[in-house]
Amino acid sequence: MHPSVVFSIFFALCSCKAPQNTVETGDSESKPIDSASGIPVNDQTETHPNPPQDGYQIATPVMMVQPYSEIIYCYYGTYDGPDVGVVHFLPFTHSSFNHHSILRTQFGVEAEDGELVACGDSMEDLYRDSPDGMGGRTLIQVTHVKGQTPLAGDWLALPDGYAVKLNSGSRWVVDTHFINPTDEIVLVNDTMNFGLVPVDEVENWIGAFELRGDVEIPPQEEWSNSFDCTWEEDYEILSIFAHMHHLGKRFATDWTHNGQTERIYELTEWLPEYRENPRDITQHYLPGEFLVQKVTCSLSPALGTIHRRKQCATQRRCAASTVL
Repeated sequence: MHPSVVFSIFFALCSCKAPQNTVETGDSESKPIDSASGIPVNDQTETHPNPPQDGYQIATPVMMVQPYSEIIYCYYGTYDGPDVGVVHFLPFTHSSFNHHSILRTQFGVEAEDGELVACGDSMEDLYRDSPDGMGGRTLIQVTHVKGQTPLAGDWLALPDGYAVKLNSGSRWVVDTHFINPTDEIVLVNDTMNFGLVPVDEVENWIGAFELRGDVEIPPQEEWSNSFDCTWEEDYEILSIFAHMHHLGKRFATDWTHNGQTERIYELTEWLPEYRENPRDITQHYLPGEFLVQKVTCSLSPALGTIHRRKQCATQRRCAASTVL
């Protein structure tokens, strides 16, 4: 059984401040009104599907987003079932107001199980206040392996024998980021459904690994960035994709091996819809197709899935650049 990791890099530009109030609603002819502020309340909470049979579900409490503001909520809990492999991951959130909804690890015991905390007004707050400066390790990211057809909305499409490890006692946090551009208080909720298999059905473990860099774009100028990382172990790459927002323009990744440089990933024109649906821009690989060893890479907003193997090719280096 070969352990593995996934890598990714994100950039985000957000700036609004979200006041914190407790909502108490009353009836009106149109919409409920917040009794403390007199602001109309727009209830956008949704009923989400049940998890697959023998699966697992995380469902947040109702969350409030003040008018003209953004906020990151952290919802805490612990998985108390047996060690399992995750083969399906279907997150549900409100697409009109949500920036991202991601499952991360906790740094020790950050909060009590079931506690919902406003953990920042922006992603900058979340990353700055976390011990690793990264907001914690992402447990699951989009991983669609070549030749596999995902279920609708499923972040995972894996061959038999591949899964994300979920250990008994794992402490998790739902990091969910909302932006409300309206003049009403918005109420929302998130759900994450997991399809599980026993550990004895898994031969290869995969996981998520994110890399990020600072964004400072001068007014009326074009800006580009790249940064370095070193992979200390051997890996099998299953998928890779870029992640930028509406200001992104283009993205490319080069791979240097045996003295030759090859462009393995390129987006000559970035479209805003790519942020919401990275499946359209993912480079997929078959198991065993893309093997690397102790890679030193320079990357910009990219996301990939890598799986460690015992036998790999000679040393590889990759370099990527992005333009905003």
